[in-house]
Amino acid sequence: YAVDGNANTRWLATTADTEMVLEIDFGQEETFNTIRIVESYNRIGDFKLEYFDGSKWNVIIADHTVGSNYQVSFPEITATMIRLKVENKLSNQGGPSINEIEVYLNE
Repeated sequence: YAVDGNANTRWLATTADTEMVLEIDFGQEETFNTIRIVESYNRIGDFKLEYFDGSKWNVIIADHTVGSNYQVSFPEITATMIRLKVENKLSNQGGPSINEIEVYLNE
């Protein structure tokens, strides 16, 4: 639900998840330089955004807290997949909850 274009649906990790990873497979190579994340409830602490280059995962950025409108821009990357890897939660009330992840080329 994090990539369905509907801000009223969401991906939710459970509180029991030890590895909280949201992986998006583009199905083909895509070039992008911006990622935007809309999170509900501000539950994400430390996290990494990574891309898959065909043989290994590479870090785009490691940061703290996502919030309701997180956006990061970087030099262009071409990849088939990205992932959000949550390393810790800020809340014991529930797992991370992502309404949308947008990946695009901002020219």
